[in-house]
Amino acid sequence: MADIDRLASDGLANFASPAIDTVKFCQLLAKIAHSFAVAEIGLGNFQPLLADFAVRSFPLREQYTDCYHLVGGDPKSYAPSEALHTLGWGVWQNGLEAYLIVCIRLFASLGAPSYVLVAGKLTCEAHHEAVRARAEALARRPDKTPA
Repeated sequence: MADIDRLASDGLANFASPAIDTVKFCQLLAKIAHSFAVAEIGLGNFQPLLADFAVRSFPLREQYTDCYHLVGGDPKSYAPSEALHTLGWGVWQNGLEAYLIVCIRLFASLGAPSYVLVAGKLTCEAHHEAVRARAEALARRPDKTPA
């Protein structure tokens, strides 16, 4: 018997998912992305774009829609992963600018969506360092496959 059928048989006529504060959720993702970027390539190798947003205190019910310029999602659906959570990063080039992008999939094992965040802006030197750090990080992984 499906969970929803069981709830109905127990006398529950209807239910609703709990509300979520999307700004707070984006702040959580920003903290994870910023920390991951610092751990992977080092704070000195990029100009952080998420740090101020991640720690800013918002009044209850204030919606800060500017955060969606740096925090987004992948519209594709992915099958559940063997990993509980997945993290990865890459570089996105926009003209002469290079940006450090972090991909987060919380509860990947349950088929949850992926989120994409712009963690920071890379300088030319930092871009080369980021590529080198990425190669070194991949070399340290036991399976040697990109995240």
